Amino acid sequence: NRISCQFPNTEPMDLRPEEVSHELPGDYRAGDEVVVTNSTVKSPDDQLLLSMCGKVIGASPTARKKQILCQFGLDVVLSLLPADVELKLPGDYRIGDTVISKTAVSDSGGEVAIGDTGTVISASPVDRGKLVLCKFVNFESVSL
Repeated sequence: NRISCQFPNTEPMDLRPEEVSHELPGDYRAGDEVVVTNSTVKSPDDQLLLSMCGKVIGASPTARKKQILCQFGLDVVLSLLPADVELKLPGDYRIGDTVISKTAVSDSGGEVAIGDTGTVISASPVDRGKLVLCKFVNFESVSL
């Protein structure tokens, strides 16, 4: 079984289903580590999952365009709204955390000096697993 796919700047190609995945809501990707931020999310046995870490495993089979499928531990798999979780950022940072730059950065986007205070705004689009995207007064967004 193959799926015919067309990607930008390529000819159509036939791929096996395991070679592609559905686009996921909230810009999540299969394999992303997430943290539950909604205090009402519960496991099937009624345990609250607030602050539990899990992994995105794909699109929800029941609400593919609105929910993501997440696994917590070995046996808890839930369909959740992207707003129910937050991407687990490197260094255990959270979106909204205040940070102090330990490095100086300067380019056409602005300038950050050592000791400048900023805010974590997301995972870095450069390397989601190792960097966070921060906003500083003199720099709209920089990956550190």
